[in-house]
Amino acid sequence: MMTESLVVGANVRRYRKAARWTQEQLAKHANLSSDYVSRLELGKENPTLEVLVRLSQCFGVALIELFRTSDQATVARTLPHAETVHNAINNGR
Repeated sequence: MMTESLVVGANVRRYRKAARWTQEQLAKHANLSSDYVSRLELGKENPTLEVLVRLSQCFGVALIELFRTSDQATVARTLPHAETVHNAINNGR
């Protein structure tokens, strides 16, 4: 059984990749360091509620989605707004 920090980390990585963001881009938009994002994705960080809320807002998903395991409801492979988010990042917005 996966620990909560590993589940959250895997979901953060999955949503980040679906949005086609680098760790640095996610860090910028969530007001985190890229080192923190890296450790978070590896399950080596235990994020605060504030960080989890910021991440869910960045990805445009409900907070609970960051806690779902792969055997629960399917985590979206692509975000509905991934193209818009990707274009905004590339345009410096």
